[in-house]
Amino acid sequence: MLLTAKGRIVAVLQENCEIQELLVQVEGRPLPEKAYNYLGFNHRLAVNDTIKLNITAVELSLGTGGHHFVIPELSGEQSQSIGHIMKLRYTPWQFSLLAAEEAASPFHDQLVAARSLEGVPVVAAPLHSMLPGIILGFKSCLNYSPKVAYIMTDAAALPIALSGLVRELKSKQLLDLTVTAGQAFGGDLEAVSIPSALLSAYHAIKPDLIIVALGPGIVGTGTTLGFSGIEQSWVLDLTTRLNGIPIAAPRISFA
Repeated sequence: MLLTAKGRIVAVLQENCEIQELLVQVEGRPLPEKAYNYLGFNHRLAVNDTIKLNITAVELSLGTGGHHFVIPELSGEQSQSIGHIMKLRYTPWQFSLLAAEEAASPFHDQLVAARSLEGVPVVAAPLHSMLPGIILGFKSCLNYSPKVAYIMTDAAALPIALSGLVRELKSKQLLDLTVTAGQAFGGDLEAVSIPSALLSAYHAIKPDLIIVALGPGIVGTGTTLGFSGIEQSWVLDLTTRLNGIPIAAPRISFA
C-alpha cells in the first residue's frame, strides 16, 4: 500500500544540509503534521510551498517511521557522484555513489587484501537509540578520548540523515566516522556489505571501537525471528571471523 496526499508547508522546524523537518498542512486533515524532506533527493523547500507527501506510515500509525515524507520533484537540483554503486537499487529513486570498495576510492587497495580487524572491539546493538549509551559507557572506562566508528545497516531507516542522534554525537565529537552499509546511505563512507563496512571503518581511522546498529526505526512482527534486530547475531559472527572482539548489547525489558 502506498498512500499520498497534497500538502502546504506551514513552518520549517529544523534544517541542515541533509534534511528539513517541516510542519505541513495535509489536505483533508484538521491540524498541521510533521514531514521530512531529504535534500539529497529534493531541493530546499520554504513556507507556503505546495508539496506531495507519502503519508503511508502515518495512516498505519507506525512508531519511529510514523511521519510524512516529501516526494521529490524531478526539477530539484541533482547531486553528482563519480561512483558506480547503486543504492535503492531497481526503484525509481536509485542513485549512484562512490563506495569504499570501488577502484576510485582511496581505500580500494587496502580493502582488496583486508581480512582482519586486528582485535578491535565491535558492539552489535539491536536499537539505534543505544548509540549514546554505548559510546559514553566506553568513553568512561578510558583516560583518553577514543576514536569511535558507527556502521549503520539497512535493517531500518535507510538515510542516515534521519538520525538526529548521529548529528548530535558528531557535533559533540563523540563519533568520528559513519559508514552506511548495504542499501543504507549518507554516511561518511559507503559500503556494499556489513563485513566490508567493518573493514572500511578499521582502515579509515583505526578506531578504538566500532558500533554496528540499524538506523532509526525497527521492524517487529511478534514472532521469534521476524524482527530486524535479529541481524545482531550475524554481526557478532562476522566480527569473530574478521578477528574483532564481538560484544552484544542486549535489549532487555522487565515490563
